[in-house]
Amino acid sequence: MPSPAQPFGTVVSTSGVNLRKYPSTDSSLVGNLNHGAEIGLHSKVHAQTIDGNSIWYLLRDQAVWVAARHVDNTGEVPLSKDAQPAAPRADGRPSDGSRRPGAARGCPRTPDRAFVRCRYDPDAVEQAQLTASGGPSGAAGRY
Repeated sequence: MPSPAQPFGTVVSTSGVNLRKYPSTDSSLVGNLNHGAEIGLHSKVHAQTIDGNSIWYLLRDQAVWVAARHVDNTGEVPLSKDAQPAAPRADGRPSDGSRRPGAARGCPRTPDRAFVRCRYDPDAVEQAQLTASGGPSGAAGRY
């Protein structure tokens, strides 16, 4: 089977890699990939550091994340802030997990929380979590 279009990654960890809902080991586990699996990569963010590597990849065909520590990339993977929007799914929603066109790319959303990106320098993107409390005028933050 031919490799996916670039950029793509190859799972190099002998135990495979977990697929996460968000770029953190505290996030829900939604699946896994075996050693040697090749996956299309949409973009990357700097998030939780795993064995000295703070990069996490958003997959191209699913709104899930993998730790770059366990994946070798082929081709240039853009930072999420620089990536083109993912193609819409059959239901019209973007495949990056956002609810509407124009929502922040690479920032998955759930009914009770939104992830936003805060830019500190041109080479790093961090995430903060805001949780609605008391309606649209109130929000609590966690970084």
